[in-house]
Parts: sequence; C-alpha cells; structure tokens
Amino acid sequence: MIHICVSHLIVLLLAFSIVPTAVNGAGPGDQPAVIDAEGHATKGATRIVRIGTFQFPPMIFKDKSGEIVGIFSDLIRAIGDKENWQLEFIHGSWREGLDRLEKGEIDLMTSVAFKTKRESFLDYHSEPVMTAWGEVYVKQGSNIDSIFELGRKKIAVVEGDINGQNLRRLCIQFNVKCTFMFVDDFGQALDRVAGGEAVAAVVNSIYGGQNAHRYPVQTSTIVFDPFRIFFAATEAKNSALLAAIDLNLKAFKTEQSGVYNDVMVKWFGTIGGSFVDLKKIKSWATWIGIAIVIVFAVVMLWNWRLNKEIAERKKTHERLVQEVAERRRAEQALSRTEETFSNAINNTTEAIALFDADDGLVVWNEAYTKHWRGPNEKLIKPDVKIEELVRARVKEGEAPEAIGREKEYITERMALHHSPGVQLEIQRKDRWFILRESRTREGGRVVVITDITEQKSAERKLEVQRDELQILNQQKNTFFSIISHDLKGPFNSLLGYSRILSGEDMTIGPDKMAEYGRAVNTSAEQVFKLLENLLEWSRLQMDQLEFEPTTIDLKEIIDVNLGLFAPIAQEKSVLLTGDDIQSLHVFADAQSVHTVVRNLVNNAIKFTPAKGNVTVSVRCNKMWAEIEISDTGVGISSSRAERLFRLDEKTSTVGTSGETGTGLGLHLCKELIEKQGGEIRFKSTEGAGSTFHITLPLHTQKTKNLHPS
Repeated sequence: MIHICVSHLIVLLLAFSIVPTAVNGAGPGDQPAVIDAEGHATKGATRIVRIGTFQFPPMIFKDKSGEIVGIFSDLIRAIGDKENWQLEFIHGSWREGLDRLEKGEIDLMTSVAFKTKRESFLDYHSEPVMTAWGEVYVKQGSNIDSIFELGRKKIAVVEGDINGQNLRRLCIQFNVKCTFMFVDDFGQALDRVAGGEAVAAVVNSIYGGQNAHRYPVQTSTIVFDPFRIFFAATEAKNSALLAAIDLNLKAFKTEQSGVYNDVMVKWFGTIGGSFVDLKKIKSWATWIGIAIVIVFAVVMLWNWRLNKEIAERKKTHERLVQEVAERRRAEQALSRTEETFSNAINNTTEAIALFDADDGLVVWNEAYTKHWRGPNEKLIKPDVKIEELVRARVKEGEAPEAIGREKEYITERMALHHSPGVQLEIQRKDRWFILRESRTREGGRVVVITDITEQKSAERKLEVQRDELQILNQQKNTFFSIISHDLKGPFNSLLGYSRILSGEDMTIGPDKMAEYGRAVNTSAEQVFKLLENLLEWSRLQMDQLEFEPTTIDLKEIIDVNLGLFAPIAQEKSVLLTGDDIQSLHVFADAQSVHTVVRNLVNNAIKFTPAKGNVTVSVRCNKMWAEIEISDTGVGISSSRAERLFRLDEKTSTVGTSGETGTGLGLHLCKELIEKQGGEIRFKSTEGAGSTFHITLPLHTQKTKNLHPS
C-alpha cells in the first residue's frame, strides 16, 4: 500500500542580520557600489555581494577543485554579470552560514525554504528558484512503502531540516511512533541507512534525485510536503539585491532557451529539451478522482441499504416487544378478575381449578384436566390434595427443576403454596406454563395455569434478533474500518502525487516522472480492483445481482480463465496448468462461476513464488461436480484459516511479489457458491501450499437447495 501525505509548507530558518564589510583586499576607505531603486548597479559602479554557501548538491556546493558550483551558483553568477556585482562566496556548513548572516558577514543565504512565520525577520524575493519536497529513502530490497510501516523504526533526519520536521509532524498526526536519529547533512543520513544504523532517511527530493545512486539505497513511495526555495536576506536589509534577483529570475524563466532553462538542463537534463506535459497528468488525476467518487458512492449506497435493513429489524424488534408487553398486560388484567372466574370458568382456554380451605379440589374446567393428561390424569377428582398432585408430578419426572432434590422441592413448593400469593413458571416436556395461586375469602385457593409456550418462543426469537442485530452492527463497523483503511492508502497516494505533479514551478526529470507515473498507475489499479469487488458484493447484498442458473460446461469457463491468467503466471515464472480437464456440465450461474474461478486462480498465482505450480482440475462426484485449484505457494497459517471467510476480519496479505488484495474476494466467492447450492472449502499447509475445492450441482440436479454431503 502506498501512503502519500501532503501538508502545510514548513521551513526552519534562523534570524540573520547583514553588515557590509570590505572584502578581497578592500580597505576601510573603499566605497560601496551605488544601487538604483530597481536593484541594478549604476554604470561604472561595482557592488560587492557576499553569499553564504554550504554543501547541498546540486543546489549549491564546493566541487573537488574548490570551486563553488550548483544551481544557485549558476543563477547568481548570471544575475551578477548583468548587475555588475562582484561576488564573494563564503562556504561552510548550514549552521555556519546562519551564524555569518546573523553577524553581518554575508549579504545573502542560498537555498532557503519559505515559511510564513519567518517573514517577520527574513525577506525573500517573490519568484521562487524552484520547488522541492521531502522523500524517504530505505535500504535496497526493503519493502517499506507506507508511513505506517515506519512505526517502531529508527529514522535518520538532518537536524533543523524542514523535511525532517514535516515527517515528524505527520508521524504524530497518524499516531506512528518511531525514533529519530539527528545528523548534520543528507549524505550522513544516507550513510546511516547504508550502514544499517537507521531503517530510513528523510532527504530533500533534489538532493536524493542527484546523489542517492552513490549509496546502496532506494527511494520509497513516501513523499510529502512540497515547498519553494529562494535566496534570503535579513528583514529590511539588502531589499535592492532581492529586487534585482526577482527581476532577473522572472526574465530568465520567460525565455524559451535562456539562462534558467540552460541551468536546469545542465543539472537535471531533459529529453529533447522538453519538460513534462502536466496537462496529461492533470487529466489522469481527473479520471482517478472520478473513480474515487464512484467508490465512495458505492460505499454510501451500501451503508444506506444496511441502515435500512437495521431500521426494519429494529421495527420488528419493537413490534415483538410490544406484543410481549401487551400479552403481560392481558395476563395482569386476568389476574384482577380471578374472583369472578366461576361465571366464565368453562369459556376460557386457561386451566382453572378451585381448592377449599383444606386444599381439596372442589371445581375445575376441561382445560385443567387436559393439563394433567397422562399418567396423573386419574388423580383429577374431588378432594384430591394439592400436595398429592405436586408429589405425583415430581415422581413422573415432570418437574425438571426437582431432579436430584425431590424432598427439598416439595417442601419449598408447599411453603410457596401457603404464602399469600403465588406465581411461578413450570415446564412440562416441551411446553411452558405460568401457575398463579390466589386466596379466596373463604380461605381456599384459585389456581390458574396459562400456557406461555408461544410467549417463550417469541422471547427467544426476540433474543436471537437482538443478537443478530448486535452482530450486524459490529460487522458493519468493522467492515467500514477495513474499507476506510484500504481506501486511505491509495487515496492519499493519488492526492499526494497529483499535488506534486500539479505544481506550477516544478521541474521533474524523466526517470522521476516514470517512477511517479508507475506509482499513480499502481494506486489506480488497486482502487479499480477494490471498486470491482465492492460493486459485485454490494449488488449481491442488495439482491440486485442477476442470477440465472443454466446448464454450463465447466471446461469452457476454466479454459477462459487459464488463458486470461497465463501471461500473469508467465511473467511471475509460475507454471499454470489444467489437469486433463474434460467437459462436465453443471447447473449454475455462468457469471458467478467465472467470478469465483477468476478470484481463486488469481489468489493461487499471487501467493505462489517463482518456479511454483498452480493446477486446476475437475472431477465428478455422484450428483456433484468438483473444481480443485491447488498451488505450491506460501500456504495459510492456522490462525488466518479460522478467519479466512469472515467479513469482519481483515485477512488480506501481500503476495510473494508484493501484490495487494482487497479483502473481499474470498467472502464474495463463498456467498456466490452458496447462493447456487454449492460449497467452498480448503486445505492448506503453511509453507507448502493450498488447495481450494468448489462443489456445484450437476445439470440433472436443477435446484438451489442441494448441498454436498
């Protein structure tokens, strides 16, 4: 995954002050040159301009012969020739240059990045010399391509450098915890990576593009924060010099084959003297932006559909709650009218019985007799005691709660019977009842037994739907987290590169342009793959996927997919073969089978190293056809195998050649196969390869309800 972060323009500068002094043998009596209002030296006058330099190739540096050279050197020399300036270069480190500027020993400092808050004590000319940005370099062969992969790593940065400060801010912003090693210059930073003291180095893009080849390092795809580079002087001093630089620099840039073009060609080089066509890049960025909008729209549509389903289930839940509440209110109303039950005793479905003050049965209805239907039905007769009925129920094993504690249960039950009011749940086989007892004025007992089996069933359904609702919400939240994480990488990559490539004063060489183009293409392909799987999966979830099972030949589908992936397998040096595949007709949806075979063959090639094998075979097993896709790849660990088909778990990993996945492929395959009555399963040994099996009904079994044994 590629992460590109573009943020605010930040420049770290120190305050400078300028005090003119005599140079090149000039004595105290020498007079300074006269400069007009536009910064040009008057005729016959020579202005001595002292310029601070430091080792920063190709921007400004001292070569092996001791001469000050570089982009800033060539430009200021050209301006000095026009303005009749006498230039003196004072070389040292970056910090020494800052000290000299503060002491007034130099007039200008070269290669200074612009930062708004430094305008309070520094002056810049308005036309930038050029634009640069920060890049992260890693050791050759490293797979680090994301800012998140820098976590817990040691990173070399130049102390006080704006690029290092910007990366530190981005790490804090994305909660990436790493250790920073401070060095004096970019060369030392790359040395630390080459020597293994640091995992990565933060380098200015211009320095890296010209000098990184001297070290055993490679650029990652982590680039960030473009910034403009200028000459600078202390505020309110030498403004005429800055005005002259600005005037000449603008003139140089407007010339088709002038000084500025010659300097850029000298230090960077072009093909045929032409620069990058930014219009094409902006056109690419537009189409990529459209793709991003489509992906976002699909996610929002799926979210709308999911929220709608949740709302419907919530309504069902509320309706069941209301039904249960209404049932309970009805029971309470019945309890309040139990004293008048004699008038309607035979017109109710509830079992009702009246016992006298001696606990003998006096009157009962037919429902009460049916309640005791079975071995104890003969006990229902006048004057039978409540305790006798309780003991008979325990003896026949019709009281599960009494098993193993029969005496204690009978004692507790009779104590409850003699209390002012009784209400308890009882179970008889697969039925549930509520038994209520209330005392009459004469000291007797009214017993009412209500069948609550349907209520219990409704409560169980309510609990199941509540659990399903919680799982659905959890899956939705986890799914959005995974999609957000998978989209953030390519989105940031595309936005970062498009920001860099749309810079007006940017100069990029052909090699760098090709590198950025490949990165943009990789991000676009990743977005497209995610979009393709997400669209098909969302259509399946919303029942909008066309599903038309017919009689199809598996050989034709497998041959098409073997031909489709043959170039990819050949490029990766993987042997892709079909094991003597014969015609075998099944009853299934052709497009769905294509999608499943394509995903599984792609995964097999993805996780198989060079010189490995991927084999596809087909065989008939009674009423079922079985497709087998096996590979000699890296295999699947037992921990990942348990979570492989779960939507709320991110199981996608990088392939043997750095290929990325979307995380939806296997889940989509499982749903497509099960939708047409088939089954998908796999066997895998970590380090030895995997084999996926797909079963589909033969054309004679035209039903979706068949499943293989």
